[in-house]
Amino acid sequence: GSGRSLAAAAVVSMVCMATGRRPDSYTAITGDVDLRGHLRDVEGLWAKLEACRVKGVRTVVMPRSSYEGVDRSGWPQELRDY
Repeated sequence: GSGRSLAAAAVVSMVCMATGRRPDSYTAITGDVDLRGHLRDVEGLWAKLEACRVKGVRTVVMPRSSYEGVDRSGWPQELRDY
């Protein structure tokens, strides 16, 4: 499901509501947020990046460890460069 990966986006939404600032329409965020506020790894990264690329998202915010820990050798070149 989307529960864990939705946590970071929910936190950003609450901050935006509290501050009155709008998030950039071309930015996506994914990740689990623990009780200390740390962004944790996510799964299904390839599918998420592909969906972002198709929808025209220019910036994806995610835990660095999620990206670095994934074997991208089987990904299409446009996703490896994304």
